[in-house]
Amino acid sequence: MRLPTDKRLNCDFYFPTPIWWSDTSYDNTELLKLFEFLKEDDPKGVWLSNFGGYQTRNFMPKDFPATDNFIKWIQSFGGSCLDDFGLDSKKYKLTCGNIWFNENKGRDINQLHIHGGSFIAGTYYLKIPKGSGDIIFYRNYLEEFALATVTAQYDRYTALSGVTARYPPKEGRVVLFPAWLQHGVLPSESEEPRISLAFNLRIEENV
Repeated sequence: MRLPTDKRLNCDFYFPTPIWWSDTSYDNTELLKLFEFLKEDDPKGVWLSNFGGYQTRNFMPKDFPATDNFIKWIQSFGGSCLDDFGLDSKKYKLTCGNIWFNENKGRDINQLHIHGGSFIAGTYYLKIPKGSGDIIFYRNYLEEFALATVTAQYDRYTALSGVTARYPPKEGRVVLFPAWLQHGVLPSESEEPRISLAFNLRIEENV
């Protein structure tokens, strides 16, 4: 039997995890004004995934003109996400279930969590000082356990062997990801506020 002269095998990717992102020029003025209003109205906020920092209560985008306009803009990206999943964007659309602001600085973090009850989760960066903490995504723990217990030592980490992926925040950057993907926010090097807007999207029929 003849051996193949090229020892390199074909490699297909069938179960990848998508993360969509884009750097935009959206005007953040009204959103930042709304954040300051909400923080003044409710200085305590809520404690969910955040350790330190400040998080507003969940609300619906239509509660305020600034977020209503923002989420309509975000939904314009929805067709791309649906198409990547093989869903007909003429039959279905992504609508926002809830939305909230986050403010972190210094040692403030958001612990590992997912966004239950939605299909796509997202974050949008409003005010980002130098040295702000990255959003970090984690491979599911069963795969991580299997990868960590092999006897070989990895010379480099790839999309197949890596267990985390980090995205640096940037003003105007939007990041969308499956709501079941584990993620958190790392500490910042700066004591200036890192302000972001998070939201959940669900699938509805496009009627």
